[in-house]
Amino acid sequence: MNNEYHNHIQEVTGNKVKYKKIDIDVLLDPQLTKVEINIYLAILKLVNYNGEFTRITNKEITRVSGIGQNKQYKYINKLIELGYIYSEIMDGAYGYIIGEQSDKYIRLPLNYFNMKADKKEFVKKLKYLSLSNGNNTLPTYNTCYKKSYLTREEYNLLKKYNDTYDVDIYESLKMTTSNEVKKESKVIASKVSNTSLEGMNIDAQLDALLN
Repeated sequence: MNNEYHNHIQEVTGNKVKYKKIDIDVLLDPQLTKVEINIYLAILKLVNYNGEFTRITNKEITRVSGIGQNKQYKYINKLIELGYIYSEIMDGAYGYIIGEQSDKYIRLPLNYFNMKADKKEFVKKLKYLSLSNGNNTLPTYNTCYKKSYLTREEYNLLKKYNDTYDVDIYESLKMTTSNEVKKESKVIASKVSNTSLEGMNIDAQLDALLN
């Protein structure tokens, strides 16, 4: 095992950084498509840390995942059927919590959840990191198949990352592109200029600007 990779994650997800635990069983579940995993990741990022149901709109899921609102319900229902998430109606929208997670997970800071840039590539990188486990290379196909029922084609697609250190793959998930920063800045600037915040408390102001 490459301790450098695991030490790096430990350092990145220190006490001052908010992160979420991504269940490796979800990432490697052959019953899930990449789109369904992206929906799961979006909900995981948006739910509160307190373990209670969090009201999350379809618009918020789209903002994080890049997946259209009208396509979300069937993917969410699949995740509910498999017990990966639970939902209940809350104030005209749905509230979600994450189902019981295994003890195998990847810790990922909130600003590394960059699914919108390339949804398929994002999931492939997470699968690779789950299977390589810090060794900078995939195990044999038979070993990967036992863990996730990967097809030979899927395995060959993941092998392209063997030329890159796991630490670098992990860091490539981070939202650092200038385009992403500019987009977020433009959205907030536009809302600031078009939103009246007078008379609102600080929580209401943040909600008006970020939602």
